[in-house]
Amino acid sequence: MAELRAAVPEETLNDLSLLCTEVVTNAVKYAGLSNDEMIQVDVNSYPNRIEVKVRYPDHNEFDPSLSGEDPGETSGWRLLLIDRLADHWRMVRTDGDVEVWLQIGLSPTDSESRGPG
Repeated sequence: MAELRAAVPEETLNDLSLLCTEVVTNAVKYAGLSNDEMIQVDVNSYPNRIEVKVRYPDHNEFDPSLSGEDPGETSGWRLLLIDRLADHWRMVRTDGDVEVWLQIGLSPTDSESRGPG
């Protein structure tokens, strides 16, 4: 994500960083990963959006519900934070893995400052 720093507004980068952290934290906390299992994170930028894909093995069938514990808490929000910050997102299970895809749109001004994608 360091490559995006010069081209994307700080607020968007902060949201992107928080979203990635949230998805990876959910994987570590709920997926039942062993020490040798990997979490794959791919970040791709396009002229009008940034897409993130996180893929990891899931042994506990993580509950993708949006409701968190208590909105006053600093953790336990489940996917509610992702739903609020990402413009589009989805979570799918395939062959024992979970894949979380999310997208943040860039305004036309952001796209122009980035140059060709």
